Amino acid sequence: MVQSKITAPRLVPNLPNDTLKLVDEAFVQDTQFQQQQVSDGDFTGVYFKGVQFDHVTFDQMIFERFELQDVSFNHCTFLNSEMIEASFKRVAFNDCKLTGSNFAGSVFNELSFTNCKADYLSLAGARLKHVFFEQTDLSELDFSEVNWQALKFVDCQLARANFLHTRLKGLDFSHNETNGINYSLDLLRGMIISPQQALDLALALGVTINDAP
Repeated sequence: MVQSKITAPRLVPNLPNDTLKLVDEAFVQDTQFQQQQVSDGDFTGVYFKGVQFDHVTFDQMIFERFELQDVSFNHCTFLNSEMIEASFKRVAFNDCKLTGSNFAGSVFNELSFTNCKADYLSLAGARLKHVFFEQTDLSELDFSEVNWQALKFVDCQLARANFLHTRLKGLDFSHNETNGINYSLDLLRGMIISPQQALDLALALGVTINDAP
């Protein structure tokens, strides 16, 4: 179980408002963006530091060599966007929509996802350290071949998620919906589940349960 506290994004007070204009190799620092839309773009080497986004749309975006540090996203959308092999440090997603987004191979350090819709999200091959998902829809999540430390799911929807080839020792699923999750049998040892989840897992493995006295 995760006991360590995730550090919130370090933002300076009274950030100035600005208009988001993205170009390759853009470096954006200590500002905030509100009620804006940037869609169907393809950018390389963008770096956000100390930035707050409120109601900003990034649908169908492709970011290469994308880096974020001390960034807060509030009520933002990333539908079907790609941030493959990106770097995230002290980043918070609050009430965001990330359906179908691809963060495969990315590095996450001190991230939180709260009350987000992130079904069909891909984190395949990612490296996660101190990451917290709370009240987030992660249905059909691709969490295969993930290397993680200090990871926590609370009140999340993980139905039909893919955890193949991911070590599960110490990971607590007991307060989440896990119907139809795919696991690697050789990596189940040490995971934490509820009695009902244990029954469901046994049935999925073809075990016959005899409850006769």
